[in-house]
Amino acid sequence: MTVFSKLLFGSMHIKSYDWVNVPQNFQPPGLHLAKVKTDSVFTAPCKTSVLYPEDGGNMHCFTAKTSCAVLDVLGPPYSIPEDGRDCTYYNEFHYRSFSGMLGRIFCLTYVVLTTFCFC
Repeated sequence: MTVFSKLLFGSMHIKSYDWVNVPQNFQPPGLHLAKVKTDSVFTAPCKTSVLYPEDGGNMHCFTAKTSCAVLDVLGPPYSIPEDGRDCTYYNEFHYRSFSGMLGRIFCLTYVVLTTFCFC
């Protein structure tokens, strides 16, 4: 999935990640290593962000700093999990064993949602 994000007005913090390609035996069971791609506050007007499936911070989190609006255009859209384009949520844990060698590395674990959430 490719994502185009445009901050229309206001300020927001964007933190994005890319998966780290390491052998499976280097990752703790149930955790996935991810490298921080972006960790900054953006204020409109600013450039459109493009997030690619394998690079550019496709896993991302937006946090409003002021009243703001963002336009996200996804292609192809989210679908059922079997198609590989499901909407997924993660918890973040700092992973010191790899940080420094590869940049800022975090472990991401899947969050199981207990209420209905539409992406």
